[in-house]
Amino acid sequence: YTNRGLIENCNSKGAIGAFYSSYYSGGAFNKIEQSADRAGIAISNYGKIKNCAFEPINKVVVTNGYFGGISVYSGKNGIVENCLFNGKIKLQNKESSPIHMVFGGIVASTSENTQILNSIAFVESLIVNGVGDGSIGGIVGDMDGYTSGSADLGGIVSGSYANIQIDSLVSPNNSNSGTYYNVYVGGIAGEANLCDLNNSRSNLIIGEGVNIGSKNFFYASSLVAS
Repeated sequence: YTNRGLIENCNSKGAIGAFYSSYYSGGAFNKIEQSADRAGIAISNYGKIKNCAFEPINKVVVTNGYFGGISVYSGKNGIVENCLFNGKIKLQNKESSPIHMVFGGIVASTSENTQILNSIAFVESLIVNGVGDGSIGGIVGDMDGYTSGSADLGGIVSGSYANIQIDSLVSPNNSNSGTYYNVYVGGIAGEANLCDLNNSRSNLIIGEGVNIGSKNFFYASSLVAS
């Protein structure tokens, strides 16, 4: 679930199942519940994941959650290096209204000084249904390098490559007339704040199945959308 040390030379080619989590508070473990998020190696990373790969045989279907090819979240001092994701993903929404979705070929979301180095993501097919606000990136969905009390650049993506094909992306209008959504799609990162992106390349292919509600905004770039 959470890596605070080193995960190295781990490779998976099988299917990905649900994971369950329980939190300890008040002197006891809380109820074990299934999480909606999915990742190939670790859900949260505060350590180092190196020389690892996730290549699912079948399409991975994520319902009402985030997806990261290697990890969903990487935080302070987290490093993902020389890792590979190769597969097909479907993000689906089973709620009654659009929801926030984040997808990253390597990591979905990062904070502070996370580093993603020399990693490759081959997203053969991505289907996203029912997204409200969304951050989708070939390497990282949403990278926020802000560190409290510092104006220095935090997150780093270096020497990485993504090949991502979006076959379908549907972002319907919200029933509330005053609400609109922003969907960011980037070949490297959907959104990046106070980050250093260098020596990285992408091949972003957006198919005809993109349907954005008339009130919503769609931003796309071969590198970073926002």
